[in-house]
Amino acid sequence: MPYCTKCGRPLNDGEVCGCMQSAPQKKKSYTLLFAIGIPVLCLAALATAVLLLRVITDMSWRSKQGRMADMNKVAEEMTEAADKALQKISSEGGDVSGWNNINSDEDIPISYKFDIGRFHEYFSEYTGSSDKEFFIIAHDGRVEYLAVSDSWSNTADAVGTYPSFDDSPVYFSRDDIKEKVGKGKRLRDVYIEGTRELMDIRYSE
Repeated sequence: MPYCTKCGRPLNDGEVCGCMQSAPQKKKSYTLLFAIGIPVLCLAALATAVLLLRVITDMSWRSKQGRMADMNKVAEEMTEAADKALQKISSEGGDVSGWNNINSDEDIPISYKFDIGRFHEYFSEYTGSSDKEFFIIAHDGRVEYLAVSDSWSNTADAVGTYPSFDDSPVYFSRDDIKEKVGKGKRLRDVYIEGTRELMDIRYSE
């Protein structure tokens, strides 16, 4: 009579011992795996999203810095054109003395001692960028400061100035303080600060 080689139980011919059959296995529990894994995956996804956002923001700012540098060159070219326009008005007898705040926004009411329409006419002749938005601070017929952009209020549009500092636009300052125009600043923001500085200068004289 055959016997089970594992438990020694007598077996009939052809019988397979029950101890040879696999015992039902317990199902694995994934509760602990989920409890640990899901928060870890969420933290990893969040960290990746934050890193990606920083990279995109940095790339966007670097791109805008490049556009600022290009716009600074436009401001320099426009400064030369504005100087020529003021000199021509002066040669025709126009009074360009004192401080003058000249800008492209016709909705800003400013009075001038010279014909501002002729200035814009001459200015357009001397520059190819007169279609841009800009403002100029001139003193005794010479440009002290010029800021330019493609719009007055869009933060996505780079602002360029003359003078500039380290390829970055700066705010107007008579004291030669090079305060850079920061992120998200519009041409209108730069104009407001420049106007305040100019008012302080006029009151102090």
